[in-house]
Amino acid sequence: MKKPTILFLFISIIMGLGANAQKIIDAESIVNFSLENRGSEVKGTLGGMKGDVIFDKENLDKSSFNVTMDANTINTANRKRDAHLKNEDFFETETYATISFVSSKIEKKEDKYIATGSLSMHGVSKDVSILFNATEEKGRQRLYGNFSLDHADYGIGKNREVSIKITCVVSK
Repeated sequence: MKKPTILFLFISIIMGLGANAQKIIDAESIVNFSLENRGSEVKGTLGGMKGDVIFDKENLDKSSFNVTMDANTINTANRKRDAHLKNEDFFETETYATISFVSSKIEKKEDKYIATGSLSMHGVSKDVSILFNATEEKGRQRLYGNFSLDHADYGIGKNREVSIKITCVVSK
């Protein structure tokens, strides 16, 4: 095989991989969370979603997520609480500024999907499974997922179950 043919093949493969990547639309992507604290429900959000999303309903083996969130964007509509959540008692955002999820497998389950992978925050990584569905409209794909975790498993606060709802919007 001649060198120009190898070069053309290599460029074609690289361009083909890039064609599958979808751009996260940060302004429309958010993580909502809720937990009970001292008898009342605390709700909040995290923003700053970035990363690589490749999701193809027809080719789940080639689909993957490698997404980060900015821990400094935590917002519970209470500035004093938000500042406390950022300090060393909880998220310790000066040291651990990002929360990340990297998928290892995506499967179909009835009319939904399950993304299994590693969730990392506060210097700890744990395997999680996120149940999600996907819709498409106007050149965008909306991925809606949910799961629960105990934030103490990540060295954050006391044992409390946190319900997480994710909205990730990507361009097609």
